[in-house]
Amino acid sequence: MNAHPSLADVFNATRADFVALSTALWDPLGRELVAEAAPAPGERVLDACCGAGASALVAAEAVGPGGHVDGVDLATALLGEGERLAAARGLRQLRFAEADVTAWDGDGKLYDLVQCAYGIFFFPDIPAGTSALIRLLRPGGRLAVLVWERNAIDRVTTLLYEAVRPERPELGNPWQYEAQPYNTTERMASWLTGLGLEQVRTRRVEHSVPLDDQLAWTLVLGGGMRGMLLGLTPEQVERIRARFLRSLADNGIHTLDATSIAGVGHRSAADQGLSS
Repeated sequence: MNAHPSLADVFNATRADFVALSTALWDPLGRELVAEAAPAPGERVLDACCGAGASALVAAEAVGPGGHVDGVDLATALLGEGERLAAARGLRQLRFAEADVTAWDGDGKLYDLVQCAYGIFFFPDIPAGTSALIRLLRPGGRLAVLVWERNAIDRVTTLLYEAVRPERPELGNPWQYEAQPYNTTERMASWLTGLGLEQVRTRRVEHSVPLDDQLAWTLVLGGGMRGMLLGLTPEQVERIRARFLRSLADNGIHTLDATSIAGVGHRSAADQGLSS
């Protein structure tokens, strides 16, 4: 395994655990994003960084047979799960595609809505990547994003980082959510406005998940935190697991605070075409 796994490597490896987290985490939060984005019948929607389709599936149901949803992600394993779920629900209006969404062209057609749950912080250049999504909107179309609230999941990610460091002392902590410029309702509003969006609104989304040892470790394996483990031996991973679970117990952490910030903004109706 590459010592520096790609984002696709990480999330392809998560498939079983990502799916196992869906009921407790991804599905309810995906529904919250769609509630804010409010896709309407007949609309054309892009779900960026769609994973296994938690929000794309709900959006497809909302737009109906007369609408269309593109779910785009780098992780083919997660896209396969989304395709399975879409087929089971008869959602022919939902298409999944493996691609870098920041380079996606939408088949040359603009979208009424671009939505992205927990994806923008993975962009190598977050403002540029988000601006690329905005350029895919029709004039007056809307961007809807969902991110972790400041400090929400930091206690868990910090303890994992501390558990990993003895095995990978060179690793810097990649989970510095408190430094992000959009992790409160006020910051999100300012950030979206700074990107040129109008009619911006934000909402704090409260969500918590009871953690036992099994679910806590599934949380590590079922998302971006798994990247810290790729390339390690099974013995190293087991030592990390033991340290991490012991630290959760020692710190009295029995619940994941998954509080999030939702933000929606509209592309200017006067902003024409695909130019920036």
